[in-house]
Amino acid sequence: MILLYYQLYKSKILSFWTSRFTGERNTLSGTAKIVTFTSRKGGVGKTVCTTLLARYYAEVEGMQVIVVDFDASCGVTSIFYAQPFEEEDLSIVDLLQLHEDNQDVQDAFAEALIETGMENCSHWAQNGGRIYLLPSKETLDQAIVQADPYALREVLTSFDLPDNFIILVDTGPEHKNVLMGVNAADIVFLPMMFSRQDIYPAVDTLRVVIKEQLLNDRAVLGGLVINDYGDTQWEQEYADKFRKLFLSFRDNYGLVTSADDIYVKLKRSKIIKRGKHMDWSFKDDFKGAAQKMAAAVQIQPELSLGVF
Repeated sequence: MILLYYQLYKSKILSFWTSRFTGERNTLSGTAKIVTFTSRKGGVGKTVCTTLLARYYAEVEGMQVIVVDFDASCGVTSIFYAQPFEEEDLSIVDLLQLHEDNQDVQDAFAEALIETGMENCSHWAQNGGRIYLLPSKETLDQAIVQADPYALREVLTSFDLPDNFIILVDTGPEHKNVLMGVNAADIVFLPMMFSRQDIYPAVDTLRVVIKEQLLNDRAVLGGLVINDYGDTQWEQEYADKFRKLFLSFRDNYGLVTSADDIYVKLKRSKIIKRGKHMDWSFKDDFKGAAQKMAAAVQIQPELSLGVF
């Protein structure tokens, strides 16, 4: 954790970690944004989108990225952490339990956080950015059954990270995972594929997003990330159908988005199917999709203004 502490020191929040020893109150307000990738449907590319945006922020923008695995299948944990994960190793599950017990999570956060070292890959450009992993465990779903829907946000915001950090949350498809992921988010992306099976899960997810927007003026929809996009005629037809569905949510229920162009298209790729998108050079197609997502995060309109 030496590198992480160094970044915190550079960002003038070392007092956050030392205030318990000095007795001084930490008055710095954290400004790191929380971005959630979520859907009520599994297998639509939530983890792929999360890892691509994490790479973009670290490699291109030189940011410090914390990826939170909020899925009991531990998909993003397996990508960023190749070693066996032991039962005694700390994870987001343990932080949530400490929070529920009204205990301090800071020491556990420092112990649970894993330096992935992805920035040291030979095919990555060195730009000062790093990716850290807050892993999950298979017990996550059982652990959050009775959890407060806002517990994840309360845990993540308690870190008081500055704006050169960004937190990316990769959720599972179960309702409670989606609910807590959306409630934690400043920005939400909905990964999906153009298929009949994606319509109802997308609608269910958008309802959760709209509810959080109305209740707390958060969870701006950054976009619909279309995975495995091939630009065929039938896909264009689906794009038109989903656009009409989206417009009905925007016009009838006040859904707020970062931009009018809601689609982020991630083209069909053998590299992604083989799981090599984090190992090889950052392809322009991948970088372009990630850049569009990052632009949506940067915009983040004020919901109360009703800008769209």
